[in-house]
Amino acid sequence: MADNGRGRPADPRLSSRFMQATLDLLASEGYRAVTTAAVAGRAGASTASLYRRWPTKQALVSDVARSLTLDALGEIDSGTLAGDLDQLITRKRGLFDQVGTALLSLLAESCHDTELRAILRTEVIEATDQHLKAMLRRAVLRGEIPEPRNGAIETLSLSIIGRELLMQALDPAPSYGDADAEVALILRALS
Repeated sequence: MADNGRGRPADPRLSSRFMQATLDLLASEGYRAVTTAAVAGRAGASTASLYRRWPTKQALVSDVARSLTLDALGEIDSGTLAGDLDQLITRKRGLFDQVGTALLSLLAESCHDTELRAILRTEVIEATDQHLKAMLRRAVLRGEIPEPRNGAIETLSLSIIGRELLMQALDPAPSYGDADAEVALILRALS
């Protein structure tokens, strides 16, 4: 999150309200409705306060995407690959239940907006790839799986992101089924 360092420090609660307002607008009205004025209005703050944190709409959306990815993937290390995958899938499902509609809105708009596409590629896809690489590297070092083949991490990343998003698009209250079955399938594919 940007802050120019002038004046009093940015209130983290207000930053959180801006991010939530952004998610709410994405979910209810889509990416085009996310304007600095609309976000500030929904957060009950001034646009000047928003601009002190994020100089552009794209910077705000990038920060929101980064935060969502970190919420889903950050600090997962259960000691086993099966445990890590179970935590990842459980967190991801909870996240998509909360913000799946907003993510679908971003994906749809990214087809027509190269800057948004780059944000999603960097903050969601590449960040997910990096977390999965670390997770799989630990599993290889523990002897749980062989070294993944070229392209395996990217394929796994897209599968992990895509499955629930597609389910969210087709049913706003999807029934995901048992995470154990998904974990078993991934482990089988990696073995």
